[in-house]
Amino acid sequence: MLFKIPVRATFTFSLGLWLFAGCDGGRGNFYPPGAILPPDPVLGEDSDADGIRDDIGQYIDTVQVAEPLERDALRQYARAKRALLTAPLDRKAAVAAGGRSFRALECLLFIQEHAGTKDPNAGEEVAARTLDTPERARAYLAREKLLGGMHYALAPRGQAHAACDFDTSAIGVVAP
Repeated sequence: MLFKIPVRATFTFSLGLWLFAGCDGGRGNFYPPGAILPPDPVLGEDSDADGIRDDIGQYIDTVQVAEPLERDALRQYARAKRALLTAPLDRKAAVAAGGRSFRALECLLFIQEHAGTKDPNAGEEVAARTLDTPERARAYLAREKLLGGMHYALAPRGQAHAACDFDTSAIGVVAP
């Protein structure tokens, strides 16, 4: 059975709630007062060129995980979220980047369900840190607007592992 999640509604609600809750240029809920934010207003620094902003990579390294696979899933999710911020401003590119972001989230949820998690909010934290400045939020909203009501279908239960871009065989076979 396939479920469809309205991407625009879900992301718009989440981002709107986040903005309403106190986005004030990075001094809101996600960084303590006086924290030094990454220099680039949208991309931030990625000194090891792994596709993950350095400060988000450091956060992922500190997350308490039940299995190393969860850290891999968080990294995939962070790369996909960062790529979404830099996708060209056209519908085709936004839909492709949105799809990769959705698949990365699907992978993270699959790993957390089947391998366990010690921090069920780690994915939300990665997403929040990805959009931690007004410039990043605006870049995200510009691409999200291009999705125009796009829906992404969840993979069937027994095939959700395919959303991961790393080896998930350590989990074993998951019944459909």
